[in-house]
Amino acid sequence: MGHDDAAAATEEGTISVSFFEGHAYVVMRGAVDVETVLRHATIPPIVARDGTSASVDLRGLTFIDSSGLSFLIRLARPFLPRRLRLEHHRHTELGTLVSMMALEELFELVDD
Repeated sequence: MGHDDAAAATEEGTISVSFFEGHAYVVMRGAVDVETVLRHATIPPIVARDGTSASVDLRGLTFIDSSGLSFLIRLARPFLPRRLRLEHHRHTELGTLVSMMALEELFELVDD
């Protein structure tokens, strides 16, 4: 891992949400880890309560750990049987992880 990779992996993670006509737009940026998830723990219940559908923009994601994946699962469950749309940019590892954990019923991966 080069110097730039190390800096990107340690960038503090952020999670934000906005709504438009009932659709929740969640944006995850930087390194999303347990600390990030704890800081934004109110987002999944708000999305479940106020959203009629949801999508997640992961294009600025540099790292995600198991707590971040758990956060995504909590976002997806209220909308079943529809899948949560995960917009990413060349995160092939994410697709592999979704497949390995048999989470295809929860997530629709969209590479922009």
